[in-house]
Amino acid sequence: MTTTLSLTMTSGDSPQRLVDAVEGFVSDNGLPPKAAFLIDLILEEIVTNIVNHGAGEHAATIDIALAHEGQRIVGSVRDDASPFDPLSRAPVDIEAGIDERAIGGLGIHLVREMTDSVAYAREGGHNVLTFSIDLKKETP
Repeated sequence: MTTTLSLTMTSGDSPQRLVDAVEGFVSDNGLPPKAAFLIDLILEEIVTNIVNHGAGEHAATIDIALAHEGQRIVGSVRDDASPFDPLSRAPVDIEAGIDERAIGGLGIHLVREMTDSVAYAREGGHNVLTFSIDLKKETP
């Protein structure tokens, strides 16, 4: 039986809540360990951006949804933090030397690299980041 994950947390919650929820989702769906690695890393980067760039003094509410659809994982992260589109940043120049690179942006770079699609929208006072992962592709 295919299951979905729906988790509501705040920016002040322990990251372990998310890790445990993803582990349960992966187990319930019989997904390989590499899927757990990808989902964990993608969600960790997205939630970290919300906490570091959007929440500020306000404890943002973060709604995370995942679905296993055939050979694809479809996810969304919705939050009520300040408007923040992480995809609006220029791509990171990974060829530049460490001293020449701008600070930040590597996390969203990883998200872009590990997903098949990622999109941002501002809907009804909420940031919404959606993504999909093709499980058939070779993954780390």
